[in-house]
Amino acid sequence: MTKILSNYKSIVKYTLPENETQIFASKYKLYLPSEEELSQELQKEYRALNMIKINQINFAQRKCNFGCCCGLPAILLGFFGCYAAFAGTWEEKGRWGNTMRESKIMIDQIPAVLYGEVSDRCFLYIHGKLGFKEEAESFAEIACTKCWQVLSIDLPEHGERKQEKDRFNPWCVVPELKTVLQYMQQHFKTVGLRANSIGAWFAMQSFDGTEFKRCLFVSPVLDMEKLIQNMMQWAGVSEERLKKESLIPTDFGEILSWKYYEYVKAHLITQWQCQTDILYAGNDNMTALKTVDEFAEQFHASLTIMKNGEHWFHTPEQLMVLNQWITERV
Repeated sequence: MTKILSNYKSIVKYTLPENETQIFASKYKLYLPSEEELSQELQKEYRALNMIKINQINFAQRKCNFGCCCGLPAILLGFFGCYAAFAGTWEEKGRWGNTMRESKIMIDQIPAVLYGEVSDRCFLYIHGKLGFKEEAESFAEIACTKCWQVLSIDLPEHGERKQEKDRFNPWCVVPELKTVLQYMQQHFKTVGLRANSIGAWFAMQSFDGTEFKRCLFVSPVLDMEKLIQNMMQWAGVSEERLKKESLIPTDFGEILSWKYYEYVKAHLITQWQCQTDILYAGNDNMTALKTVDEFAEQFHASLTIMKNGEHWFHTPEQLMVLNQWITERV
């Protein structure tokens, strides 16, 4: 009964308008989805709606970047490769539909999906909490028209790995991301990085010293120590208590961990040399604007702020801003 009530609250959270007391649905089922399942379904719907907006992006913004090729044979190869990717996208999708070349692969037991026509350039996409590898599709819809491929993975306890337990932590995620990067460096000449939320923090823990062609962070968690301290304050938990009890569940769904907190304090982000662009939401409740400003100044990152945005970019307006921002930077 507790799980059913929890799922019901998730339905209300995502679907019930303010000051309304009735929920209407196009069809009814005998069970309620979990919040993670509901979140995934909503993201699919938003991506489908947003494709209509993506179709309106000027063709000039989608033209291929031939600077990645050198020499006449390479230029011709790059041209025909890029043309094939563009033409194939148009013909197969039909006005930028939902079909795109993708391959499901395993990288050392890590489920991954690779989007786009064959290229020597590839973005690594890292999702956040409650995310999954297929959410990279909307990013690939843009990047693949510019001669990039996109590789996205399921982090522990997410996507095809939901059955895993106690692995969505830096001491498990960081070694995996290093393995994935090594795979990409063996298969691609140029690598870019696109990360969401805690995925950006995991990336910075994993890739210090790595030179990416471009880094795109959306709603990044930049100061995990401060975030955990905030959650401890919200839950009324002191450091002494957390150290004594080791694990403390909270009313807002997070589990405070002393081991995690110790790891974070021992691995502060002090270096990040990649050319980084950040898209930040004015209503982000995970990372303060001051934290983002300080990070951007310290590491010379470009910062774009959507004043009425949220940590999770999901509404049609927010997705339009997100995709326009990506298009201008890929």
